[in-house]
Amino acid sequence: MRSAPVRHIRADQVDLDAMVWTVPVEVMKGRVGQSSDFRVPLSTQAADIVRTASGAARGGLLFPGARGGAISDMTLSMFMRRAGLEARPHGFRTSLRVWLAEQTDAPREVAETILAH
Repeated sequence: MRSAPVRHIRADQVDLDAMVWTVPVEVMKGRVGQSSDFRVPLSTQAADIVRTASGAARGGLLFPGARGGAISDMTLSMFMRRAGLEARPHGFRTSLRVWLAEQTDAPREVAETILAH
């Protein structure tokens, strides 16, 4: 399995005309040879965030860190805490997986494909 954090969104992965973010298979958590690029439709609000973030993009990263490279997990956690949010980035995948299993009739394969991005 491969893995690169989603915070490593590259500006060239987002097509605002098509309103799609394409996560390359090379950075996904799916099994080698059993995964393909993952296309994420963007809502109008998500596209607006990408447009805003594009002005601060550096080194090809849509959300760069202050010291170079991508923004860190700790930065996201601190922002969410200061904003009064109970959620933290680390729990998003688990929360989505539990919700898919308990609240939807999504097939297991679909849920795993979603989580593989």
